[in-house]
Amino acid sequence: MLTISKYRCPVCKISDWQKLFSTLDKTSQCSFSFYQCKSCGLIKLDPFPEKSVTEKLYAYTNPEIHNQISSPIMKLVYMIPGGKYLISSYVRSAHILRQKVVLQYLASGKLLDVGCGTGEFLTLFDSHFWNLNGVEINHHLTQTIRINYPKIKIFSKTLETFYPKSKYDIITLWHVFEHLPDPLVVIKKCKRLLNDGGWLIIEIPQANSLTRKLFGPYWNLLLIPQHLFFWTASSLTLILKTGGFDVIQIRFCGIVSSFPSSAGNWLRSHRIPSFLSTIAGFLFYPLILLLYLILPRTRDNLIIIAQKPK
Repeated sequence: MLTISKYRCPVCKISDWQKLFSTLDKTSQCSFSFYQCKSCGLIKLDPFPEKSVTEKLYAYTNPEIHNQISSPIMKLVYMIPGGKYLISSYVRSAHILRQKVVLQYLASGKLLDVGCGTGEFLTLFDSHFWNLNGVEINHHLTQTIRINYPKIKIFSKTLETFYPKSKYDIITLWHVFEHLPDPLVVIKKCKRLLNDGGWLIIEIPQANSLTRKLFGPYWNLLLIPQHLFFWTASSLTLILKTGGFDVIQIRFCGIVSSFPSSAGNWLRSHRIPSFLSTIAGFLFYPLILLLYLILPRTRDNLIIIAQKPK
């Protein structure tokens, strides 16, 4: 395993890193550090988790329990009456917004969703107009998709080991790219899987998030050790161009902020009771929402739309 001093940034190919902070993964009790490339702004987790740890992380059987473990806010919402409905409605609305992004570029075609999870995003598309495909490494989820959504072609493997017989018109990665240890390999693989003029859409939690800058090790979107990289708009643009894509558009999204949960994490670290910490985090949300509306580049997430040259 390369030390951070020898690890070359996948974007600018140099080893010039600034340490941001170290923090403890409460599950494994292992310490991880985050470093930022001084040249392009990419943030990297160090060290990467072992393969055995990664396999266990993505082998969960119940998405609801998995979400509650990942976020104290999720756990609190699940506990209130109607909480499960609120979360499912929020997730569905997020998928609908993503579907609208796709439909702005294609009205029909062959779609591959990488890291498709429960397959809910793919179910929004009319199978009369779309050839629907998903890649997912969690075998429990892929079995469920095959039973519930037989019109979706689901492949239980990594993108790197996926070799379809024909190419796609559009490939989507919704909050998946930050989990992948070899980003340039993935981008080049996506290019090979796309038809000429095909589209690649990536959504990620972004390194320039205001909440990330405010709360550092308490940022709720760190998700240690699942998130390996945090990209800026410029660093993601550069690596897509290196991989042979034309970047068409960048959007900053994420009105529903990680601020309340991140503020709650910070307050709990200062021994404020969990419930009070959560409530206090929500009290500041209107101010953050206003700031997001004025300065969209400070939001938590970004979507980048790229195209394979025709």
